[in-house]
Formats: sequence, structure tokens, C-alpha cells
Amino acid sequence: MANKSRRRKKLWIWPLDLCKFFSKIICSFGWTSANEPGRLALSNIMQKSIVAFIRTGDPNNSTLGLTWDPWTTAAKSRVVFDATNTAAAISKE
Repeated sequence: MANKSRRRKKLWIWPLDLCKFFSKIICSFGWTSANEPGRLALSNIMQKSIVAFIRTGDPNNSTLGLTWDPWTTAAKSRVVFDATNTAAAISKE
């Protein structure tokens, strides 16, 4: 049997709290015309990150405005996707 070396792959974490996305409380005040520009900008950035991740295994893309580093046990890099009423607010934690 041939000895195959294992190549370590980079890991990005997509923590999703589904309760936040589907809660009746959130939906009742989270979707207004006042915050539509920020919501749409955030949606665009998130979609591009997901598509980049699916295509290449790397969520980084030109719309992020920062570099999303791989998560490791030593460097637990996280990116926060948020929005104001008028714009997306992407930051690192």
C-alpha cells in the first residue's frame, strides 16, 4: 500500500445562528424600507463571499474590503457581517 501524505487544507468557519435569521421577532422589525440600502449591500457582499467559497474554497473577494484569514486553533479569525441602515459594515473580530 502506498504511503499517501495528507495535505492540510485551510478552514473557514461559517457560523450561522438560524434562530436569528428565522425568528418572528427579527423578521417583524428587521426588514424595513429604512434599512433596505444597508440590507442589500450586506446581502451582496455575503452572496459574493459564498460564491467565492464555493468556487475556490476561499471566501475572500473584492467586495469584503478586508482579508478573511483561515480559522486555526492558534488564530481564531472571524469576520462580522453587519449593516447600518445605509451600508454594509464588515469587520474582523
